Amino acid sequence: MALRILGESKQTAQDNALRAYCEENTAWLARRHQVDPGSFAAAYRRDEAVSRCIRDEPHGLPPTSPRYDAIFASRIGFPILAAPLVPVIGVNQALKATSVLLSALGGMIAYLVLRILGLRRPQSLFGQGIYYASPIGWWGSFGLTDGPTVMISMVTLLSAILLLRHQYLLGTTLFITSIGAGCLVRYSNFIFVTGAVLAAAGAGLRTDPRHRRPLLVIVTLSAVGLVGLVATAQALHWSGPSDTLQDTFTNHFTSPDVTDPWQKLAGLDTRYWSQWTQEQVRNPWPVAAVAIGSVTLVRRYRTFGLIAVAVALTGVLSQAAHPVTSQSDRLLIEVFVAAVLGLPLLANPRNNTPTGEPPDGSALPASAPASAD
Repeated sequence: MALRILGESKQTAQDNALRAYCEENTAWLARRHQVDPGSFAAAYRRDEAVSRCIRDEPHGLPPTSPRYDAIFASRIGFPILAAPLVPVIGVNQALKATSVLLSALGGMIAYLVLRILGLRRPQSLFGQGIYYASPIGWWGSFGLTDGPTVMISMVTLLSAILLLRHQYLLGTTLFITSIGAGCLVRYSNFIFVTGAVLAAAGAGLRTDPRHRRPLLVIVTLSAVGLVGLVATAQALHWSGPSDTLQDTFTNHFTSPDVTDPWQKLAGLDTRYWSQWTQEQVRNPWPVAAVAIGSVTLVRRYRTFGLIAVAVALTGVLSQAAHPVTSQSDRLLIEVFVAAVLGLPLLANPRNNTPTGEPPDGSALPASAPASAD
């Protein structure tokens, strides 16, 4: 897609994309070769390996089904951002660099959110560090849309806290921008995000009537955003849930369509989450970090905490929609937003405001010191 944006024909872009894949894969195999006890002493002929990889896929890298390609056609925003770097550093490095830069920006936004909540610089930097050290940072180092998607979610949360502090113009602008960008990067995720913000803000209206006006604004923006995302997908004929389910259960459309994809999804989820739970018992620390962060957020900043945790839990929805073991930690990365924003609060015991918004709408919580530094 990035090569097509730069003007290459479909066939030329496909050929160059295949070569880029083969070069990347061969580089990975060469690294493995260097530490293989049985072959590390022998030379690894990378040029021959690249040529062989290209020769083995004369029709392009599988899966080559148009239905499979259509699933990714809606994610045009990411290759658009990467395209300017392609002539400079090549398509592989351009995709990686774009993802890394956007993921780095996501950590900076996390820092800003924590500062707005009234945390001091060290605690805010701690949250930013969690962002980079968690699976968010790991998957943000690949040329994929995962890191950029979480970054855009952070913009949505930044807009929410600004709206809760009555900064309506900036908050509304950022909210609309985040939903528009999310639509072009991975619209399916942002259907979950807007739905989550809508539900959490709606719950906030019942539990925290003191902030009725900003919550009504958030509810309205979320509802409009949700309708806009669905309408855009329908108008542009983007692939929907049934297409992605068929992709899952037909091995990327290499087998005939199944007649009961939703029933199969329910059955697969039942078995998947049972095994997933067993695996977490062996390594409970990531789940513990997310759980502690979530509880701390909601206890310390009830209204904003509900919204932040709801957005984080969209990672579970993404995984439930694609219960594939090999992709588990990648699809769940959104849940670590709760750890990023919640764990640093444990080091800031003086801030005990329940909503994350001071009564007068000022920039810092009422219990925070005059200088946040």
